[in-house]
Amino acid sequence: MSIKRVLEDYCHFKKEQTEILREIARFRLSYKARLKKIDENLENLSKFILEYLEEHNHPGISFNGHTITRKEYKKVTSRKNMNRKAKEKNLEQLKRNHNLSDECYAEIYEKLLGNQETTNKIIIK
Repeated sequence: MSIKRVLEDYCHFKKEQTEILREIARFRLSYKARLKKIDENLENLSKFILEYLEEHNHPGISFNGHTITRKEYKKVTSRKNMNRKAKEKNLEQLKRNHNLSDECYAEIYEKLLGNQETTNKIIIK
């Protein structure tokens, strides 16, 4: 195969690739507003379901063959330069080496890793 043929094929495929990527971007953009509205509706409905589960003290609900449960997620409000796993590992070593109490450990954890907020979300299985 000659280099001219290879370059022609490359240019052809590159042009086709850019056209497809543009078409995908236009397609996504056409549904962006509707997806935003759907996300807002899902968020409101999931909050209502979570409130219902907490109010009635249910671990979950079965509906149309799906099990809807809640799960707690921890969200960190502040982060520092060092990655989280390395900080947790260093903090665990510090606790073991110096026999820190749980209260002291929690206080250092909060200062070092930032505040954690727990948020509940629903899970559909």
